[in-house]
Amino acid sequence: MRATMLKMPRQPSLALFWIAIIGNLVIIQLGYNVFHQIRDIPFESNLFRVFAAIFADILSNHLLFEPLLNGLILFSIIMLCRQLIQQVKLYKKWKTYIDSKSNPEMTKRFIKKFNKENLRIEVILDSSIIAMTAGLIKPRVILSSGLIERFNDQEMEAILFHEMYHSKFRHPLQLLILTMIAESLAFLPIMKSLVHHYKIWMELLADRFAIYHMGSEIQLAQVLLAVLKNNQVKSQGYGVHFVNESVNYRLKQLIDPQTPIRIPFFKQKTLLLSVIVLVMMTLIFIYGSV
Repeated sequence: MRATMLKMPRQPSLALFWIAIIGNLVIIQLGYNVFHQIRDIPFESNLFRVFAAIFADILSNHLLFEPLLNGLILFSIIMLCRQLIQQVKLYKKWKTYIDSKSNPEMTKRFIKKFNKENLRIEVILDSSIIAMTAGLIKPRVILSSGLIERFNDQEMEAILFHEMYHSKFRHPLQLLILTMIAESLAFLPIMKSLVHHYKIWMELLADRFAIYHMGSEIQLAQVLLAVLKNNQVKSQGYGVHFVNESVNYRLKQLIDPQTPIRIPFFKQKTLLLSVIVLVMMTLIFIYGSV
């Protein structure tokens, strides 16, 4: 695989671009709506008058558009809080599991054997196949004893290079941010589609990184096929896992690395619904600004 193929392709860059554009557009519109309402509220010590002013402003000034935008703001806040709570619960569950299964001696021997002192690795005692990168600021690679026993040294090297790419670019942090954006703006289904598109490319690029350093796609292909055949993968629901929903595209890339991968950004219905919602929001925003 050529070194130029390690560069970020156009497709995932476009996905991030549109996520940023749409996200900022919505934040500006909803943020201005909040600012506009706060500006109309008199600030005084009497809370009764403050709430009366808020109620009067909603009923008399902008009856048509404020409830709609306020509903979207409330929905976004609820979804954001829900996602934060869910992530905290998943993290606690994952940390408890890792702490109970961690094996420092196996970890030390593994790091020494594969000469990966620059990569934060932790080996856990589990017969299932686990290979994942987790951690927001300082990512670490979690490998199970079952994984190490199942694959030979070259195959383990391929797995390590794949996870090294996730760690190097802090993909767990990226995944968390993008997931929270998509969930909080769920009224725009195109956001979930764009995030899903980028997540697939995260795996494809990690595979390319491994293929480039291994000099061949054979080892990675053997690992992926073995894992799929045995169906022994355990997912903790946290971090970036070696095998996920992108597996079909990964197999296509491994079979023929030189053929461009075509991944749809979204379905037509998703685009149509999102455009309708965005247009309505923009019209309401313009009307409320006049």
